[in-house]
Amino acid sequence: MPIINLIESISKKHYSSGIEIYPPATLTDIKLFEQKIGFALPREFREFYSICNGFGCNEDIFNIVSLADTMRHPQDYGTNWFYFAEYMIYSDMWGLRLSGG
Repeated sequence: MPIINLIESISKKHYSSGIEIYPPATLTDIKLFEQKIGFALPREFREFYSICNGFGCNEDIFNIVSLADTMRHPQDYGTNWFYFAEYMIYSDMWGLRLSGG
């Protein structure tokens, strides 16, 4: 399923319980973020952030964190890793780490 369709499906599913889809990140935002973490984002992440720069969902308090919010919190990223999602007001986090292959 294309990412745009996935975002639309998530938006429709959570419309009645409350969801905010953030405006797209600019190419400059994405490149600045990549400089901060030290690697180019995978294609799917670049595509996602160019369509929407995260979202906030009231149901289960699940959020995909915007690039700007991540960069405001140095504990949420470092060289070759970053957190991109959080659940229940930072009770659980999802991250991406670049590892050697």
